Amino acid sequence: HALEWGLFLSALVVIWHFGVRSVQRERRLTFDGMLVVAACLSGFWEACTSYVAPAHAYNAHLINLGSWAQYIPGWHAANGEAVVTPLVLVFGMYIWFVAGFPIIGCWLIRRLRDLRPRLSTLSAFSLFFLFGAALTAGFEQLILHSQVYVYPEVPHAISLWDGTLHQYPLLSAVGGGGVLTMITALRYTAQDGDALALRGSEHLSARLRPVVSTVAVVGFTH
Repeated sequence: HALEWGLFLSALVVIWHFGVRSVQRERRLTFDGMLVVAACLSGFWEACTSYVAPAHAYNAHLINLGSWAQYIPGWHAANGEAVVTPLVLVFGMYIWFVAGFPIIGCWLIRRLRDLRPRLSTLSAFSLFFLFGAALTAGFEQLILHSQVYVYPEVPHAISLWDGTLHQYPLLSAVGGGGVLTMITALRYTAQDGDALALRGSEHLSARLRPVVSTVAVVGFTH
């Protein structure tokens, strides 16, 4: 519960500082504001970790009301309504994963390139991918050993502590590092005025631009 509420309350700080305050300061929806909107919506996908079969299971002592999984088109696993999807924890995790850590990541990459001016962008992001994978693995070890969730089934050849309550698929670290790197790269290029998801938005009207741009950022991150 300390993890659950700690993530949730700290996520509110991220929303206030990088979402609400940035809009108040700039008098427009900033890229960080768009990223926060995307983060607030992204928790929807957490239920999809068991889309085909129960590959990921949360502790039912967390605050939850069951799941919306049975309403997701194509849902295949049995008893989707009973899948534990803890709203408070998931909200906090996804705010940090989609908005908080990429914002910190951009600062780390710029700091690294200030210290190593000859370091290429590709090299900097390759190092950040390793950092993101290690960060994901470290966070999940805390989660697993706190019994917040478990991985009921793992690919045995590429997993740690196979056969125990804390078994951990290394693919999760690779996937987490990859997603963190991609979203961080999106924000990094947005700061330079060349974000992939926003290309062409300059041709839209002033009224349409923030709406379409936000939808593009939401689509990219999701």
